[in-house]
Amino acid sequence: MCEKNERERENQNSRRPARPLSPPSSLDLFRPLFLSHPPRPFAPSLVIRRALPPNQPSNQESRETLARLKRMAGFESQDFDPLDNDVEREFRAHRTEAEYSAEEAWRWALACAIGVAMGCFAFAVDWGIDKLNDARYLRVLRAAAGGAGFWRPYLTFVSMAAAFAAVAGALVSFGEPLAAGSGIAEVKTYLNGVHIRGLLTVRTLAAKLAGVVFSIGAGLVAGKEGPFVHGGGIVGGGIGSMGSQTLTRWLPGGRRAAAPRRWGGYFRSDADHRDFVAVGTAAGVATAFAAPIGGLLFTIEEGASFYSTSIFWRGFLATGSGVLTLHALVELHDHGAARAAAAHFGRYRDFGLYADSLAFYGSRMFYYFWDVPIFCLMGVAGGVGGAAFVAANVRVTAWRARAVPPAARWRRLAEVVAVAVATATLFYLAAWSSPCLGLPAPDDLRFLEASEDADDAFYAGGGAESGARSGGGDAAGGGGGSASAPATHFPRLWCPPGQYSSAGQLALTPLSQALRLIVHLGEPLPEARQDAFSLHAPSLVFFGLACLGCMCVTNGVGASTGMFVPALAVGAAGGRLTGQGVRWVLRAFGIRLPVVSFFFRWGPESVDGKNSRGQGGGTHSYLSLFPKTQFEPRVHRRLRRRRSRELHGRRDEDDADDDGDGHGDHG
Repeated sequence: MCEKNERERENQNSRRPARPLSPPSSLDLFRPLFLSHPPRPFAPSLVIRRALPPNQPSNQESRETLARLKRMAGFESQDFDPLDNDVEREFRAHRTEAEYSAEEAWRWALACAIGVAMGCFAFAVDWGIDKLNDARYLRVLRAAAGGAGFWRPYLTFVSMAAAFAAVAGALVSFGEPLAAGSGIAEVKTYLNGVHIRGLLTVRTLAAKLAGVVFSIGAGLVAGKEGPFVHGGGIVGGGIGSMGSQTLTRWLPGGRRAAAPRRWGGYFRSDADHRDFVAVGTAAGVATAFAAPIGGLLFTIEEGASFYSTSIFWRGFLATGSGVLTLHALVELHDHGAARAAAAHFGRYRDFGLYADSLAFYGSRMFYYFWDVPIFCLMGVAGGVGGAAFVAANVRVTAWRARAVPPAARWRRLAEVVAVAVATATLFYLAAWSSPCLGLPAPDDLRFLEASEDADDAFYAGGGAESGARSGGGDAAGGGGGSASAPATHFPRLWCPPGQYSSAGQLALTPLSQALRLIVHLGEPLPEARQDAFSLHAPSLVFFGLACLGCMCVTNGVGASTGMFVPALAVGAAGGRLTGQGVRWVLRAFGIRLPVVSFFFRWGPESVDGKNSRGQGGGTHSYLSLFPKTQFEPRVHRRLRRRRSRELHGRRDEDDADDDGDGHGDHG
């Protein structure tokens, strides 16, 4: 009987007409995405292709939506909520006061260790940049001074740029793609709750810091400051958790690379890891700019989502110890252990050209009331330039996403090499075709070339300054000075003796050294002699526009690059041009007010602000906390008295008397 009923139902179903297939609704399309256990494999592209004709706009929107959902699988959300369950409460109830004290002590000790580690990494990066720049620029300078023509120095300059760029690009294309760019946006994303797989690994750290050395050595218009933010975050997260998942995968036998609690292995939660990553980013910025307070403020304002007093003070300990470690290693590198104990810290700034005792910042940092509208106009110009840069870079980035995707490794590597070759060619041609100008007067040249020590050349990243220091002689000098003291800031290149290359002064030198020359060259000159020297205006215009254009192309290539130093260089060129223009207008009307052109340098901050706005940030000031030296060496006292005599027009009868200062001959 049952079998008969089943056969009758089957016959009725077979006699029913088939229903026409209707396209699924939008809810039916995305319903399998939200099912915990889909009943069958889901092929969204197949459903969309059957449901909608390919030429309808809704089809394209659905494809883009599904592509975004697929990309989101590479991200993880961090759990920053504090643990609150029965097991955790029971664990805390049985902890002793000594255990709480040990945990807090480890928090401070690890913060200090993060700063020391970043100071060591910063020194290693600076040392590598110094060596690569010396190897590249000194060969060209010596070949030009030796009478070589166009092609031999050019081929040397470009081939070394291509080789260094190939290494920088290979570290990203074939090593770790997340090491590209500055990494600031990715670190800010992590600090705000979204983790990208592979962002904070040892492999990324090695590719990031090694890549930025070769990127700057290749002459790309880039800086090290942005990558130091990313590198500092990796160092902070690794030291804070006292363990590494990458090293655990590398260790044989299934052993874990993690320290026990008695050796600092307290902080393994997402919230603790985030805090130490924030401390590491502060130490990275501080060691990049030699600015402890600035690095801390950058993290508090830009990185962390919420203000935390504990992060603030531990971050300050990390930034201070990092900068102190960097300065100590530089002194050991330049003078050895014998003189390190007597070294004078705080005399040099990261982008300074002269020691503080030679620059006399206190007597030159002034402005007139009528300067304020000019400063406002400079800010407006910086904002307009920043908007133009962002608009142009968006178009370049869109083209790069289509033509040079990250999956095309060889194409991405070739782009890095091509950008480096084009940049090197542009600046080399500017130096080759540069007009030759006469050297400043010997009395003025003595102040322009004043140098108390060689530490500033190390911070500049090598190049011409380092070459003259190491015996490059006329390779870097203008040929007008003595053999023992060549004009290091006025390169002769292909000019006749007694002259220097005005464009080569900025174009054929490392970018950080060019920035220092623009901002500071001429500071030791007496106030009465400030009109005696000005940077060549056409060379400043070319340098600013060339850096701005190269920034737009370089930002986004497959190499470890930062944009802070190029933005500062562009703003410095605009600020110096403004200052020299104001002085020229005043002199044209017969006004003899002292105008110190190199202190119209707030332009870099406006351009830096536009670069930061392009990354979602704002304008920042970077300060140094280390005090000046308390004792003035004898040579500085003589220069100060000589400058005072020139300024006031009187002679000092006891010029040879060095005992009236009250400090003696040592300090």
